[in-house]
Amino acid sequence: INRYVQGELKLPKFMTTKVKVSPAQVGTATHLLLQKLPLDDEVTLEELMQLLSQLVEDKLITPEVAKEINFYASDLGRIVLENKDKVKRELPFAMIIPAGRLFSNVDNDVEQPILVHGIIDGLIELDDEVIIFDYKTDHHTSEDKLIENYRGQLNLYAMAVKSMLNKKVSQKIIYSLDLGKSI
Repeated sequence: INRYVQGELKLPKFMTTKVKVSPAQVGTATHLLLQKLPLDDEVTLEELMQLLSQLVEDKLITPEVAKEINFYASDLGRIVLENKDKVKRELPFAMIIPAGRLFSNVDNDVEQPILVHGIIDGLIELDDEVIIFDYKTDHHTSEDKLIENYRGQLNLYAMAVKSMLNKKVSQKIIYSLDLGKSI
C-alpha cells in the first residue's frame, strides 16, 4: 500500500525517538538539586517535586533528566534528609601532604610537599563522627570497580575532614547514579 494514500501517516522518527539520559546529566542535575534544596526545615516529596519542576521551568535541567533523579528515595538520601541540619554540601578543602604519603614509588623527596585540593560532594557531621559521600556518574561500572577507582579520593577526603573537623570519618560512601545505590 502506498503510504501517501493511507488515512494516517506515521510520526517522524525524531518525534518518536526516546531521549537518552546519561549518568553524567543525572549527576549534574543531582548536584544542582542538592545545592538548591533548602535543608533548614522538613523536606517533603512535594517540595522536591516543586524544586525539580522549577529547575525544568528555568531550563536548568530537561524533563527527561528530572525523571531520572531518585537520590532522595535511596538509603543515603533518607539519611541526608533525617540529618538535614548536620549536612554540609559542596565543601571545598585544601591540604599539603608529603609526597611519600601520597605515592609509594617516591624514592627521593618523600617530604616534598604536595598541594591537594578539591570539593567534597557532601558530609554529615554527627556528634563524634562524620559520614562523607560522593556522587559518581560512571556508566556500566561495577561496585568493585568504583571502589577501586575512588578509594584514594575518598581517603583524601577523609584526611581533609579529619583535619578540618577533628572528628573521625566513620563512613565513606560512593553514591553511584548509574546503579542508583550507595556503595
